[in-house]
Amino acid sequence: MEALAATAVLCGSVLAIATLGRRCAAQTQLNRQREMAVEVAERQLTMVDYLGVERFAEMGYVEGVVEDLEPQYRWQVETQPEDIDNLYLVTVTVSWGNRGHLYQLSVDTMLNGKVEAEAMPLEEAEPEQ
Repeated sequence: MEALAATAVLCGSVLAIATLGRRCAAQTQLNRQREMAVEVAERQLTMVDYLGVERFAEMGYVEGVVEDLEPQYRWQVETQPEDIDNLYLVTVTVSWGNRGHLYQLSVDTMLNGKVEAEAMPLEEAEPEQ
């Protein structure tokens, strides 16, 4: 009788540990996917900064797909001018699917646009005495 009770407790413990291990593995995979989504968002922000936020502001909304990653990540860049000169609100949204669930990560940042400076004449400096 004691052996049956010990076997039942042992089986229950093994099942609990297996379930916990499966959940941990699934959560680890989701965390890796989130890290990849952050990297995709950083790539898009770098592209906006490199090409110039004004280009994206003209389009307003740009989207695409990163096909070389599994799962497939979709990204969207939305750019809106702010009331302050040459300042733009840039929102990058990355979405992906995992086991029938849709996940989404969104990043907002403010970027400065190109400043058009006028040429101003230099004043002649007076020699020091």
